[in-house]
Amino acid sequence: MMGRTGNAVTETVLECLSVGSQSRLPFASVVRGAPRLREATRRMRTGYWKLRYRLPGVDPSFLLTRGCIIYRDFQAGPYGFMNTGCQVAPGVRVGKYVMFGPNVSIVGGDHRFDRPGTPIIFSDLPERLETVIGDDVWLGSRSLIMAGVRIGNGAIVAAGALVTRDVEPYMIVGGIPAREIRERFTPQEQALHEEMLAQRATPGSYVSPI
Repeated sequence: MMGRTGNAVTETVLECLSVGSQSRLPFASVVRGAPRLREATRRMRTGYWKLRYRLPGVDPSFLLTRGCIIYRDFQAGPYGFMNTGCQVAPGVRVGKYVMFGPNVSIVGGDHRFDRPGTPIIFSDLPERLETVIGDDVWLGSRSLIMAGVRIGNGAIVAAGALVTRDVEPYMIVGGIPAREIRERFTPQEQALHEEMLAQRATPGSYVSPI
């Protein structure tokens, strides 16, 4: 798979170089206008980090970065992004178009503390909790998500928030502990957005070249 992707990238680079030489544009400018090259490069980078982190459940289009600690059962849908320094506990599943800001943590449920006479470090593990994050969710920088919560489609978690309970779809939450700030869309806009999310995931124009 990596070989086929590498060949596609090589062919696209050569095509962009040809276009750039004919139009006398800087190569960086050509790359910005070459979605095929950006998509192939994105998949190569994700392929590298999937192997590095040993994450078979991550979609090829989900972009991973350095410096993360991710449990190997992590599952991620297409066209998402995880910034640097994130920490992901066991049992986490995220949908498509999900963004992790830098240093986001999903933690908890990794120690028992209810056994009198036994230090916590020797108290074994509690029952594993499943954390489910829906489609098109944005987890802001340094937000902390407690294991076992469910975050609905389209929700936004503000930077530095501590999420200890479920978040309703399309709700913006923030604070310690996180509380509802406002809804992201009107009911009509939410219905329109849900129609889009129900369709097969497709690439779009990213904020900046990757």
